[in-house]
Amino acid sequence: MANEQTRDEVLGKVIDIFIDAIGWIKREELLVDARLVSDLKIDGDDLFVCVMQVEKYFDMRLTEAEWGAVATIEQVVDLVMRYRGLRIPGKKQPGILGWLSDRMSIKY
Repeated sequence: MANEQTRDEVLGKVIDIFIDAIGWIKREELLVDARLVSDLKIDGDDLFVCVMQVEKYFDMRLTEAEWGAVATIEQVVDLVMRYRGLRIPGKKQPGILGWLSDRMSIKY
């Protein structure tokens, strides 16, 4: 399961996600400290796809501000290690579901 992976396993999966999503980059070019935009010339559309794939695989939903602080693969891994499995709730549920989630820490 994704939540039980070691840091090295997370790093390998993040690299795989970036290689698959971008398509033209080679594994040996994807150094952990390379800056995604300035060094690797990854554009915004490709980055968006990578972010979505990382969130999907690791069952995360993070804010734009959290992703905005990420510039390298290593920082992506740091973010995954910190937040994997955490779901950031959207709007509060109306009615009884909202009341229950407040009292029982249920997140929908």
